[in-house]
Parts: sequence; C-alpha cells; structure tokens
Amino acid sequence: MTPDLATTRRNGFRLTAIFAVILLFAPPAWAHAQPQAQVQDPPKPEPKPATAATLAGKWTVNINNPNGSMQMSLELKDDPKDAKKITGTISGQMSGPNPQSVEGEVVDGKLSFGFQSRDVAVAFTGTLQKDGSLAGTMDYGRGPINWTATRDKK
Repeated sequence: MTPDLATTRRNGFRLTAIFAVILLFAPPAWAHAQPQAQVQDPPKPEPKPATAATLAGKWTVNINNPNGSMQMSLELKDDPKDAKKITGTISGQMSGPNPQSVEGEVVDGKLSFGFQSRDVAVAFTGTLQKDGSLAGTMDYGRGPINWTATRDKK
C-alpha cells in the first residue's frame, strides 16, 4: 500500500517540526568547546639593585618641602676603584651660589649621599624606582622631606 499525498505531507511536516524542536533546544556545538587559555605576557623581572655605576650621570632633583617644591641639578660619578662609592656635585637653591661636592655610597641598591650647605649638613637617601627615576627622603635637621629625581636626557 502506498501512502497518499496527504500522508506524505503530514509525515514531512512532522519530521520538519521534530528537527526544528531539536535545533531549538540542543546546545550549540561551540558551547561544548573548551575555553582557550589566555596568553599572558611573562612577568617583568625586578630591576637589578642600583650600583654607583648605574646611577652615574646627570639628574634633575625635585624636593617637595612644605613651602613648595624646588629643583636642583645633581651629577653623580662612580669610583672605578670602589664600586660602592659615589661622588659628584649638586647645585640649586639649597646649595648656595656655587655647586657643592657630594659624597656617598650605594649599598644593597640604596643610595645615600650628602653635602654641606652653608652651616647645615644635608643628607639624602633613596632608591632606584622601576621607571628609572630615583625617590627617597632628605634631611637637614628638620625632619625628612620627600624627593624624586629623573635622569637628564643626553
């Protein structure tokens, strides 16, 4: 017995309806895909501790005191005979009319140097920052004051 045309159409409609329901409620194939791991840049290594040799050069120092900020010029030189020793000059408002000699050292990445300004000893301590600047405190007998320095462009 052969199905008549109406039966064939009904069966075709039923198959189409069943297929549509399956597609509607079945999760898409991409839903089963495993998420790909995001590629991350490797962590940046910590900078090596500063040495007298890495700090040698010209710097612009910004001192943030309670009365406002001031700038000074600092030139540091390393000592080829003593890897910790640092010398140089500093000039600006605090140093008086002439550049003053500075002496200090770099130990375990920490810079310390000082100079005599008129009758006052001025002491700086600081460290090299990740961005290549210096930051620390200075003291001239009235408590610590924050300072930063950026390397002068050649």
